[in-house]
Amino acid sequence: MENAKGKKLTDTIEYWSKKLIEILDATEFAPGFTDISNLKNKFYVLSFENIYNDFEEEVRHNIVHLKNIDYIDNYLDCQVLPDEFRNHMIEFIKYTHKRIFKNNYEIKFLLDVYEACTNNFNKLLQLCYSENNTNYSNRLRQLFTEEMQKINPEFESIVLDTNPIHKNSISPVEDYSIEQLKLEISELSTVKEKVKHVQNIMFDYEQWFLREIACETNPDVEDIDFNDTEFYQFCEIELRRQKTMQELEKNEEKTKTYEPYEWVGTHTELLELFTALYHSKKLERVDGKEFTRKEFLDYIQDIFNVDIKDAEGKLTRATDRKNNRTPFIDSLRTAFEAYADGKEEKQRKRR
Repeated sequence: MENAKGKKLTDTIEYWSKKLIEILDATEFAPGFTDISNLKNKFYVLSFENIYNDFEEEVRHNIVHLKNIDYIDNYLDCQVLPDEFRNHMIEFIKYTHKRIFKNNYEIKFLLDVYEACTNNFNKLLQLCYSENNTNYSNRLRQLFTEEMQKINPEFESIVLDTNPIHKNSISPVEDYSIEQLKLEISELSTVKEKVKHVQNIMFDYEQWFLREIACETNPDVEDIDFNDTEFYQFCEIELRRQKTMQELEKNEEKTKTYEPYEWVGTHTELLELFTALYHSKKLERVDGKEFTRKEFLDYIQDIFNVDIKDAEGKLTRATDRKNNRTPFIDSLRTAFEAYADGKEEKQRKRR
């Protein structure tokens, strides 16, 4: 899967949005002391449109490669529009345009930068997040259908939504109903589906606010922070509840009891295997932390239900062997080769 073009797009949007904020901070009290001529030249030779089109071509390439809309949806969610970038842009769109007019400095250039950043961010939102309570955005459905039909003309189109419950177009805040959301959640069967649904609705709600503020068409939301609204706070609480349920389910899965395995070889054979594994560096902790040989040995003993006394002494005697230091590992090689030969023989007989 490729993600370089998506990263270039988000990096470009983030760079210019932060550069705009830097200019506003620097010129707020002394606009005449800031020379931005080089920055203007750099911006006006830049083509946001080409960068965005390259990104969509990359999405199309990934669709052809993976042929799975769920994988593409997860790729967009995790790699193209991470939470930190999205939160930065929400703040940027909400507050920056007013500061441009207030500063009264290079208004045309700064508005061009502002519009380039917000327009491309909104296009990203329209691709990455569904416009309603369905799993995928209409733009993603369209791209996926187009590419799959190039491969197979008989591929059935993914129908675009024509009657969404939660619209991103300009609409009253009351359209986002807590009772309606409760009903929708109750109709979903798994915790994962409920989490994804609430997250999608929260994204829809944020987009609605962004568009209202950017268009300045609704004075009712001008001085409102969507984080403070009852609907959004309900969503956050519901999301915490569903994620807590998710963690409980994971913990229950982890605590399931399994029949233990028991080592029936010698302690020295197990130490030979353990030492080779440890020093091969083929094992890592899932949290990325370093682990000691003793820690790993304790783990091995727990797995195989064995208590090795004087492990270091046994290991020293094993390494002091003259003729062959690795008899057990050699026997594993012999066992694998016997398995491979047997498999090959069975295949010959089938022919």
